[in-house]
Amino acid sequence: MIHLNLATDPQMRLVFFIVFFCCFIPIFVLVIVTFIKFLLKQKKRIVQSKKNTNIEYLEFFGGNDNIISVDKNLSRVTIVVKDVDLVNLEGLKSEGIGVMITGNTIKCSSQTFANQIKND
Repeated sequence: MIHLNLATDPQMRLVFFIVFFCCFIPIFVLVIVTFIKFLLKQKKRIVQSKKNTNIEYLEFFGGNDNIISVDKNLSRVTIVVKDVDLVNLEGLKSEGIGVMITGNTIKCSSQTFANQIKND
């Protein structure tokens, strides 16, 4: 039986360090890089969320006087307005809100918009 001792055998020590630096160090670096990317992505989401919640969406619908009713269902909001011509559709679309119009009913699809309606 061959007994290899890492402390006394310089060749085994060399093999150990080669395996360590070729296998474990790159894995460790990849884990650190992945974690940093995850943190940056989370920070970006928080900043985007704060940016979107500061928007006054009701102004896109011609103000408070033009709105008859608001109904929320998960990430979809249905708003009935008095005059559709007062609604700023391009402004809604530029904010990333999906818009569908049927008569005086405007259906919007946006999680941030729905969250603000829930809070207001």
